[in-house]
Amino acid sequence: MDLLEHEWRAVARQLAVEKFSVEWNTATAAEEQVLRAVVAGVPPGTAGKGGGALAARLVRKGLLLRRARGEYAPYHPLFADYVRSVAD
Repeated sequence: MDLLEHEWRAVARQLAVEKFSVEWNTATAAEEQVLRAVVAGVPPGTAGKGGGALAARLVRKGLLLRRARGEYAPYHPLFADYVRSVAD
């Protein structure tokens, strides 16, 4: 592993501890399901009852970006990686 890759992993771990875990903890259990679904490429409307409304709340919290009607994405690729890591 080269130095750049090592440092990049250290930065990602630090972000997970200091930023992403705090943001994750602002989500309710139902919102967490929607976040996991969006990261997996599943539309929020199929993530259970009220998925669309929950996605809108996550947009207001700054955790999701609305791309188009019914299409959402995590606000940052590193946050998506974090969601994947806590979902496993």
